[in-house]
Amino acid sequence: MANATLLKYFLETTNVDLSKRTFVESKTVEGVTNPEFLELYSVRRGDVGWGFDANGCLSLYGAKDVGNKLREKVWYVKSGVVKVEDKN
Repeated sequence: MANATLLKYFLETTNVDLSKRTFVESKTVEGVTNPEFLELYSVRRGDVGWGFDANGCLSLYGAKDVGNKLREKVWYVKSGVVKVEDKN
C-alpha cells in the first residue's frame, strides 16, 4: 500500500513528462534498505532511478540541472514495524 501511495504522490506532484524520461532500475541489494539504498543510485540528469530495497520498499531518485547546479530529489518508503496485540 505504501509503495502505491508513493508512486501516486510522485506522479501527481512532480510534473514529470513520462514520455521524455528514462527510468533506470536499481537492483535490490541484500541487506540494504531505505534510505541507505538510495546512496547506490546514479542516473543521468533528467532520468529517474527506481528500485526496491531489501524489504521490498520502493524508492525513486531524480536529478536535474537548476542554474548550472545539479539538484537531486529522492522519494522513498521506509519499512516500519506493525505490531498487533490481541487483548482477549
